[in-house]
Amino acid sequence: MTRKRAAAGPPAAARQAETRAPPLGIADEVNLADSEELAKADSTLKTYKRFITGKRGWLEWTAGQAVPPLSLNVNAASIVAKYYFYRTEKLTLGEDLGGQLIVAISAYYDANTECGKDKWAAVVRVNETSFTSGNPANSSKVTTMKENHHKARVRAGTATPESVDVIEPLHVRAFFAANLRGRRLHECDPLAVMLHAGSMMGMSMLVRFNELTGLHTDHLGQSQVGGALHPTFSLASTKNSFQRKVYDLVPWPTSLSLDPRFDPVLAFASWMRLRGGARGWIFPAFRVIGSRLRVFPEQQASAPGFVDLLRRFYAPCGVLDPMLLATHTMKRSGCQLYKALGQSDAWLMDKGGWSDFRSYMRYLSGSNRPEQQSAFGRGRW
Repeated sequence: MTRKRAAAGPPAAARQAETRAPPLGIADEVNLADSEELAKADSTLKTYKRFITGKRGWLEWTAGQAVPPLSLNVNAASIVAKYYFYRTEKLTLGEDLGGQLIVAISAYYDANTECGKDKWAAVVRVNETSFTSGNPANSSKVTTMKENHHKARVRAGTATPESVDVIEPLHVRAFFAANLRGRRLHECDPLAVMLHAGSMMGMSMLVRFNELTGLHTDHLGQSQVGGALHPTFSLASTKNSFQRKVYDLVPWPTSLSLDPRFDPVLAFASWMRLRGGARGWIFPAFRVIGSRLRVFPEQQASAPGFVDLLRRFYAPCGVLDPMLLATHTMKRSGCQLYKALGQSDAWLMDKGGWSDFRSYMRYLSGSNRPEQQSAFGRGRW
């Protein structure tokens, strides 16, 4: 068992760490009625654990380098940066998972030392005692290392400036024309109906596919927005928050709300008509038998399965590269479309759950298409 140690530093810093108030408990932040909300993204936590204890994980690598895994000396941040480079360059770990790797190390330090999650700081004095404070994984040196490494991979052609493409209105119209237009509901490909509902709901509610597949009929309710009743979902906790998030499924603003091809409420109702009214997951596991779709409401659909459908159905619809479509595509696409329709930055940040402007701007401006760098879908409506 790893012995907890206090961060090296002057006596005042040590006293501050000892007297630090305990973190708020779950009950202090929000009353969680359902036991399912106590599970905070189990798959993500398992990934974090593998980064620490798994093969080529943090513990194995630091043992091979003959350095302590919970070092708090002045070189601790450099060690974390070196490990990040090793996993992403030598083992070609994807940069999205590379970011999770740093978060996992930060959480490991926080759980086993008194360094907390504060920004890392190191004071080095010649011929005197050196002091450190904060979490080595939360160091500006690590951040700079990640940015420089990504730029180098872009120059070398082994990474794209942005890893996710977006769905434009042009693509939605092409998808609708190819799969849904002029057909009765029972004549449509049920997978196309499900995908259209998922993509319109994800874009309008600004959620990722892995959050969308977490919607259950128990989360479904109704609310009055703009003088009309609309479906609403009370989504369980995610990896970023223990607090429950409420999503209103409402039509798009402006005249786009009159276009049935973009109506998320109509798309949702159409899918529920095919799915049936059984209690269970809104997007359950399924099996295609001939031209019929059999759903298993008690089993949750997988987010990667949704992404595969998105790539397959949107490949002939004019997207830049279907392999660039991923779980964040819907949230990014919705963010850019809302902005093009005139919604303010403050409104978008509140709806999308962004707490800092920098993260929000990554969604707003990120695209692999040069014509989308300054405006969403300019001239592509």
